Amino acid sequence: ASARTDIRDCSTDPPYLPPTATNTTARLAALRAPMGARRVDAYIVPSTDAHMSEYIAERDARLGWLTGFTG
Repeated sequence: ASARTDIRDCSTDPPYLPPTATNTTARLAALRAPMGARRVDAYIVPSTDAHMSEYIAERDARLGWLTGFTG
């Protein structure tokens, strides 16, 4: 047994998620349903705004909203 406390236990059900995690299951399902109906295999989600700005406003953060990825 380890005495370390900084190791997270990912074997729990549901697995540990950090407090900043976003459940995107419904958002992705809402996108995948019409894609499947139209036999679309891919959808490009831009990580920029309409002006290709280096720093984008929160309202233009489509990738983060849809997938939870902000890296």
